[in-house]
Amino acid sequence: MSDPEQTARPGRRGPTAELDGLLDRMRGPGFGHDELAAELSRRYQARPREAYRLAWGRTVTQAAERFNERAREAGRTAHG
Repeated sequence: MSDPEQTARPGRRGPTAELDGLLDRMRGPGFGHDELAAELSRRYQARPREAYRLAWGRTVTQAAERFNERAREAGRTAHG
């Protein structure tokens, strides 16, 4: 297995660098978000929502903004 630090984003260390390296190695051969999320769930016991968020490379804030954007597009608000 290659060193996760080699493919990690600059300045990242530890688990974040390992995660970045794993995602980069899986994206290279063309694995999709479903496969990435499944591997994150298996390897790190991530729950589905977290696994998909990480597979898409989003922070919690980015995921919330995307959710709210999609809700606005659908004509929904936070209260229904």
